[in-house]
Amino acid sequence: PPDYYTVPNLVNINLKKGKQIILNTGLIIGNIEYEYNTKFLNNTILEQDLTAGMKMSFPSKINLIVSTDRIKDKWKIELFPHPYSQQISLD
Repeated sequence: PPDYYTVPNLVNINLKKGKQIILNTGLIIGNIEYEYNTKFLNNTILEQDLTAGMKMSFPSKINLIVSTDRIKDKWKIELFPHPYSQQISLD
């Protein structure tokens, strides 16, 4: 493992590409929350909870807020310890 992990800047990037970047840097995909937004393309990362450029001594989770074009849909995907198991909760 590296001495540290650098948090990438994911804002304004497509979610699929952002997930690849997170995994390539050795970090972990955290919770993904969708927010209605017409100023950005669907599935664009609007916010991340870790500051870009920050150096982490261990692989941390990055939580994301992503744009959606569906006004009625506000939902969150929560990833648990195993990266392939996920739970979808509808608010």
